[in-house]
Amino acid sequence: MTVLKGYQTLEEAHLARMLLGSEEIDAQVIDEAMAVIAPHHFISSGIRLAVADEDVSRAREILGLPAIPQVIPKTNTNPLWLMVVIAVAAFTVLFFGFKHYQVSKIERVDQDRNNDGKPDERTEFNRQGKPVTFYLDNNFDGNWDWKQNFQDGTPTHAEADLDFDSVFDATVVFKNGLAITETIRPGGEGNPLFRHEYEHGITKVTWFDSDRDGSWDERIDYDPMGREIKRLSLK
Repeated sequence: MTVLKGYQTLEEAHLARMLLGSEEIDAQVIDEAMAVIAPHHFISSGIRLAVADEDVSRAREILGLPAIPQVIPKTNTNPLWLMVVIAVAAFTVLFFGFKHYQVSKIERVDQDRNNDGKPDERTEFNRQGKPVTFYLDNNFDGNWDWKQNFQDGTPTHAEADLDFDSVFDATVVFKNGLAITETIRPGGEGNPLFRHEYEHGITKVTWFDSDRDGSWDERIDYDPMGREIKRLSLK
C-alpha cells in the first residue's frame, strides 16, 4: 500500500476514498479508528488515505495530486575521473573526426583534355588539400611528360620529357615558386647539354656544353625582357 495524502478531517478522507471507489480504485483510510478516538494526533500529519501500489499513479491523477517526481540518486563523482572520461571522449571524437576528414579529402584529380578516355593531367593532394605532385601528358601517349613536385603547396622542382621518349631529360629547380634553373641531359644521364638560369621567371643566362665533357663551351646573356644581349665562347 502507498499513502496518497493526509487529510485534516475524517470526512475529507472518506470523500476522497469514495471518489476513487467510483473509478474502481480500492482505497483505505488507515487512520480511521485513531481519528475517532484522538483526532488531535492528526493535526500535523493528517488522516492518511492509501491505495495499492499499482493504483498510485491513476489515483493521484483522479484526486488532482501532482505526479510523484522521479528522484535521481546523487552519486559521489570523482572530479579527476570525470575529467579523464571527458578527455578520452574528446580525443575519440577528434581522432575519428580527423580520420574521416582525411579520408574524405580529395587525394587525386584527373583531367582528360583531349577526351580520349585517358587522363592526361593529374594533381595529387596531401591531407590538407594542398598539391603535392602535378603531372602532364602533352602528346597524349599515355606517359607523363611533366612531373612537378610541391612543398606546402609551393613548387620545388620538376622533371620534363622534352623529346617524348618516356625518359625525363630536363630538371627544373624552383625558389619561392619561381623557376631558377633548368638543366637538360639528353637520355636523362651524364653531363648536361645546357642549362638555363632564370631571374623573376625570365631567362637570364644560358650555358652550353655541346660535347658534354663537363665544361661549358658557351654562355649567352639576356636582358630583363629575355632578349639575347651577349654571346661568349668559353673555349
